[in-house]
Amino acid sequence: MNDPSSGSSKISVLYVDDEPSLLDIGKIFLERFGDFKVTTCENAVDALKLLKQKQFDAVISDYQMPECDGLSFLRHFRERGDNTPFIIFTGKGREDVVIEALNSGADFYLQKGGNPKPQFAELANKIRYAVSKKKSEEALIKSEEKYFSLFNNAILGIFRTTPKGVYLDINPAFARIYGYNTPKEMIDDIHNIRDQLYVNPEVRDTFRHILDTKGEVKNFIAENRHRDGHSIWISINATAIKDDSSEEIYYEGTIEEITQQRASMEALERRIIALTRPFESNGEISFEDLFSRDEIQRLQDEFAEATGVASVIIRPDGTPVTKASKSTRLCSEILRKTEKGVENCNKSNSVTGRPDKNGPTISQCPCGLMSAGAGITVNNRHIASWIIGQVRNENYSEDKIREYAQEIGADGEKAVIAYREIASVPEEQFRKIAQVIYTLSKKLSDLAFQNVSQARTIRDLKAARTELSASEEKLRSLFENLKEIYYILDENGTVIEISPNIESVTGYPPSEYTGRPYYEFVHPDDRKERKDRFREILSGKIRPTEFRLLRRDGSSVWVRTEARPAIKDGHLSGIQGIFTEIEDLKMMEEKLKHHSRTLAAVNEMISAANRAKDLPSLFENIIDRTLSLLDFDAGGIYIIDEESGTASVVCSRNVPQFLLEEAGKITADREPYYSLFMKGETIITDHYEEISPEHAERSGFSSMASVPLVSKGRVIGALNVAGKKRHEITDEERETLISAGESLGSTIERFTAEDKLRKSEEQYRAIYDNSTIAIELFDSAGRLIHVNPACLEIFGVSDIEDIKGFPLFEDPNVTDEHKEKLLRGETVRYEVEFDFDTVISLNLYPTIKSGSAWLDVLITPLKTDDGTVTGYLVHVQDITDKKVVEDTIKKSEEKYRSLAENSPVGILTCDREGTITYVNQRVAEILGSPGIEKTAEINLLHTKNLIVSGFADILRDVIDTGKPVLKTEMKYISVWGREVYLRIHIIPLQTGRNTRGAMIIIDDITERKRTEKALLISNKKLQLLSGITRHDILNHVMVIGGYLDLAGNKEMGEKLKGYCNNIRIANDAIKRQIEFTREYDELGAKEPDWYSPCPSADKNGRGPVNITCECEDIEIFADPMIEKVFYNLYDNTIRHSRGADEIRISCGPKGGKTGETGHPDCLIIFEDNGCGVLDEMKERIFERGVGENTGLGLFLIREILAITGITIRENGVHGKGARFEMTVPAGAWRIQEGPDIDNQP
Repeated sequence: MNDPSSGSSKISVLYVDDEPSLLDIGKIFLERFGDFKVTTCENAVDALKLLKQKQFDAVISDYQMPECDGLSFLRHFRERGDNTPFIIFTGKGREDVVIEALNSGADFYLQKGGNPKPQFAELANKIRYAVSKKKSEEALIKSEEKYFSLFNNAILGIFRTTPKGVYLDINPAFARIYGYNTPKEMIDDIHNIRDQLYVNPEVRDTFRHILDTKGEVKNFIAENRHRDGHSIWISINATAIKDDSSEEIYYEGTIEEITQQRASMEALERRIIALTRPFESNGEISFEDLFSRDEIQRLQDEFAEATGVASVIIRPDGTPVTKASKSTRLCSEILRKTEKGVENCNKSNSVTGRPDKNGPTISQCPCGLMSAGAGITVNNRHIASWIIGQVRNENYSEDKIREYAQEIGADGEKAVIAYREIASVPEEQFRKIAQVIYTLSKKLSDLAFQNVSQARTIRDLKAARTELSASEEKLRSLFENLKEIYYILDENGTVIEISPNIESVTGYPPSEYTGRPYYEFVHPDDRKERKDRFREILSGKIRPTEFRLLRRDGSSVWVRTEARPAIKDGHLSGIQGIFTEIEDLKMMEEKLKHHSRTLAAVNEMISAANRAKDLPSLFENIIDRTLSLLDFDAGGIYIIDEESGTASVVCSRNVPQFLLEEAGKITADREPYYSLFMKGETIITDHYEEISPEHAERSGFSSMASVPLVSKGRVIGALNVAGKKRHEITDEERETLISAGESLGSTIERFTAEDKLRKSEEQYRAIYDNSTIAIELFDSAGRLIHVNPACLEIFGVSDIEDIKGFPLFEDPNVTDEHKEKLLRGETVRYEVEFDFDTVISLNLYPTIKSGSAWLDVLITPLKTDDGTVTGYLVHVQDITDKKVVEDTIKKSEEKYRSLAENSPVGILTCDREGTITYVNQRVAEILGSPGIEKTAEINLLHTKNLIVSGFADILRDVIDTGKPVLKTEMKYISVWGREVYLRIHIIPLQTGRNTRGAMIIIDDITERKRTEKALLISNKKLQLLSGITRHDILNHVMVIGGYLDLAGNKEMGEKLKGYCNNIRIANDAIKRQIEFTREYDELGAKEPDWYSPCPSADKNGRGPVNITCECEDIEIFADPMIEKVFYNLYDNTIRHSRGADEIRISCGPKGGKTGETGHPDCLIIFEDNGCGVLDEMKERIFERGVGENTGLGLFLIREILAITGITIRENGVHGKGARFEMTVPAGAWRIQEGPDIDNQP
């Protein structure tokens, strides 16, 4: 192995071939180009070892090598994850080898054997292109990954729009600011930024004017609309991008939402004014002084919308502070419209809202509705209450509602109607909602205390500043004992002083803060914003803000700060302010948002389900609302069939068909479904490919969830969803799905029961009315009560009234024995030849029928649990036709049994269970059975030998589908040990549309199979030998050609040049002869198939001579090398038919002649308008070696066509053009639109 070190400026190439001389030639030619450094290796095993030690820019490999061929080398190479360009350079030119190489990861496939100089030049170009392409792809991938990472993970919203206001691209953060789940969702929804997003569209005009005139805009503040309709404030930084002609192409920039900052600043200013006015510790404090009414109203509205119950904040006397959310019509429009009603409601709310340290108060309003409340306090002083309710109490009667309404002066009937409209909430769910209200009220109490404390602190600080000289020690004491953290910073942001209690919050003592910039203790993501805010405070802009401080343990804590400039001796000295820890508040806000969204989603899904009209629409509503609310792409519902133990998909949306076919019906008690259906465990993953790699790859799903549907503690099915465009399933979605599964199960089971009942009633009614079997119902005394239409038809009666009351026990066909059994409560069944003439003569009942009919009668006593007979159910079926058929069959069986017994092939029949019902002697002889009796004991579906051979599966398929199987061959070892090859025909035996069994015909072809196997082995050995020899000869021919090219560059005499030229001519002739043997070996290598002449001609006839093909509708049965036939004929025209500029191919039945089947042969004519063929050459041109070039083209054509019995001859006129006539025998051609079955082989 040669391994010289490569220069860094050259392309390093590893060349692998088992011919050392070819390696030398290749190395010389490639390195003469100047930009390659070639390392050679004589086998793939050593090459793989070398590739572990050294990196190359490209790899070249031969195909046919000992130990490990080129394709195996390539697969090992790619399996290691190496994507270095790989080129197959070999003498193998078969199409299947090329396809396999490219499918295995080869970059190029180049065939050896031509002129070495241009061939190695082409190889060099392929190497350069592949190496350059790889480097470009790697650079592009790195660039794109970097860009997309920054774009998709940015905290700021990033956008690109047209100047007219249409979004071109936005990142996920941008979409989230406006309430959209994905960028695509927002781009699809917003078509006009000015009119759809801006509260005041003229602000957008101002923004655009600034960009158009200045080219950029910074910190542009605007009020926009959120997706749900509320206003948000944003800060925009943008730039106008222009083309070479200074025309604006688009705007790009970033946005940041500042709604909370503005609201907090405004709210703080209002509260400071209200709370810093002088008051005593026992003075009055109102809820409105402590909180923003708008913020509380919005929180209250969102909570009411999420939970579905009315909500209001009241004062201790019961009067409302906020506007009631989700108030029912009963309360808002009827009961609270009277003075007495308002008084009673306020009094009830006042009692319900009293503070209670043990939990919420749940009570009943005067009107009978359920309500709950929790008090809000500050310093143990009751300042307000949060009340929820207006929920219907199922135990409260409508009469009481009517009486109460009339008592307070309202309309009683309107009150009852409004009461019926109110939703019913389960008691357990209402108690959970009440508990949430209690928790929120406690948090509001804590927040109220903090607000009061902050206000008092600010008041005290102001007083302290005015009296600083007289009360410095007093201020110091207050400073050290504040719950809030007081701090002073100089004009550079350095900490001058900070409260000692900072250590309880962050773990750092005050000494570690003093003298250091406070930015060092701020979370890295918040530092830039804090520096900007510090400069704003120094300039006099005062507003509360929130950010994160670092703790000593590396974690962070949320704080709210309020600060203002510090003045000393009339000059600005820095800032002073307070920190308040708000970590619990932040967590509470997130939990409330999370829980509210979950409750809203589940309630919406339940509401959608309850709006369904029937079971199918119920399933559709559940799937549609789930996908809509949670933004998944596909979903389905499984329902368990308890009898079969399976679960089947009953409804789906956007689920790929292959997935429904493979997993549409599953076994519920087997993994991975056991934990879902049997244990009721939820399966949720954002890595679907780890659970089912194949399904994930084919469907494109990356996340999925399966949650059990539960009713009365029992799993009845599962709700499945899956997503493509999102990867992570959030905790909120998990909780929503699980809650939905627990809530929807009972709804599904109720709808299922109703659906089953309705279908059962319809089914039995349809069976009764449409049954061809007569059904009669008698009472306990045996008198006829009712019959179905079939009964009237069978007995020739026009009206049921004509036979009502007919006595069962007086029917002459009911014998005394039958009567005794019936009276004992036993079922009776019998067949009888019913005589209608007797009915007429005895005048039993009027009938239009005469003669007789065979009837099958079944009489069943109807009994109670204690065995008392309450009536009789009679089924009567007319079996006259059956009796006739049975008699006919009996005669037919006797006729054909003799033929079967003496048949030269084995014949047997079986029923649907595989039990043999007939077998002839030949079957026993073929299988080596002791006799017919032993053979008949075999079960054709359950005997092990027949299952192993595959026969049992084929037979089962014939019985199940009713489709015959003809000419199937298989190897079989009988139960008596005989090994035979059988040709088998299986034909279903049918009665009407029902398959009752099958007939099997078997023929022993053992000797023929042995002969075919011997011929196949001999042929493979010859092909292997010739393939190896041909490969080696072509390698040496290429080496000779390479050295001749190298010799051609040296100075030599004319005589020596002549010798070399003769060697080259002889070498090329050897190559052509060897290439011909390759093509000849491929004759008959593959099974013949149906081909159309036109595509084959078009594929191989693209050149200077135009082809017209008139055989579009014809297909011929030929060897796959049929394309070679048309290629060689086309090549023959170009090379030898001087003056030809047109080729015509036509097809049609050969007139006046028919094949063995009686159908005509097909004549395919290939003709040109060239010089034609001499008469004396018309037959010789098909002989091997005859011709002006290789003399092999037309010889090969005749051999290819002969494989399927097609003949060819030249029948043109010399001087007018060549005409090749191919005769396709009957049975080997067909018309595509309606193939003639008899013409197929």
